[in-house]
Formats: sequence, C-alpha cells, structure tokens
Amino acid sequence: MNGLPPEAAVWRVDGQQWTVRDELLVTTLERIDHWGLVQARLSANPKVAKHLPTKSMQLPRPGEAQEAKDHVITDPRQIAAFFS
Repeated sequence: MNGLPPEAAVWRVDGQQWTVRDELLVTTLERIDHWGLVQARLSANPKVAKHLPTKSMQLPRPGEAQEAKDHVITDPRQIAAFFS
C-alpha cells in the first residue's frame, strides 16, 4: 500500500476510510482519556470515584462490529416496569 493515496480503495473498510494519521490520532485520544480517568480516580474521594466511568473511551475502527447500545423498547410490560 506504499505510494497509494489515502482515498484509494484498499484503504477503505466497509466504505469507511481510515488512514495511518487517523489511527494515530484516535490512539492518542484514547490514551489521553485513559490517563485522565486514572488521574481522576487517584485524586477523587471514594464517594465521587464510584461515579466515574469504569472503562476509558474506545472509538470504533472501520470494520469492527459495533454493538447497539440503544434500542427501542415497545413491550408495554417492560415500559410499565421501568416506570414502577
């Protein structure tokens, strides 16, 4: 892939374009978030620390299966149980 422009088809995964620069930027963001979370946990009191996220940010890469975090609930029993 050396010498090919980033917009070449070999750089695309499932129609998404991802370059080495994109990977380095995302990795940098994830590491900054991780270290920020570690620092927050170290400096926070235990009551506040339990409300911090358990995992650091992880951005999806092209081609990775993405889990559906939000879904619509239409079952009346589940809706009623939520409000009770």
